[in-house]
Amino acid sequence: MALPWLIGAAVVALGAAAVSAFSDDSDSGSGGNGDEERRRRERAEQERKARAHKEKLESMKEAFVQEGMQRANELQQSLDGQIKVIFLGDKPFKAILDDDEEFHNPVSPTYVEVYDLQFLPQETQDYLVKLESLYDVELEPEEVLMNVPVRLKEIDHKLAQLKALREKL
Repeated sequence: MALPWLIGAAVVALGAAAVSAFSDDSDSGSGGNGDEERRRRERAEQERKARAHKEKLESMKEAFVQEGMQRANELQQSLDGQIKVIFLGDKPFKAILDDDEEFHNPVSPTYVEVYDLQFLPQETQDYLVKLESLYDVELEPEEVLMNVPVRLKEIDHKLAQLKALREKL
């Protein structure tokens, strides 16, 4: 009588071992799938962050260009009557968002040098040079501005005459 019990216990133990082995295989298999799923999710998250970062950079560049074009219009209006500003091309704002010195290509000779505008304040000269380097523009002096050096020479001549007259007195 003990033999059927032993056979039954052996069958139950063998069944339990088989179930245990099968469940261990499926757990490790699903664990592998879990790791793969986790890596896939991490990759998707990284790609989403990279896309969001790229979109943010593009929008910042677009805002930079828009600001540059707005300032170009303001500069053109502020120079009205003194310097004629002619924008060349459909996108005259040519500044680059980079601190690398090789990208800073000042125009040579500058508008200030060509038209001998040394009588202008240094700050104004610097702004005109920056305008030329940041924008694709052609600058032409208005007649009023070109008369300034002539007028300054006349004033200097009259001052010299007054000084000579004062010394005589």
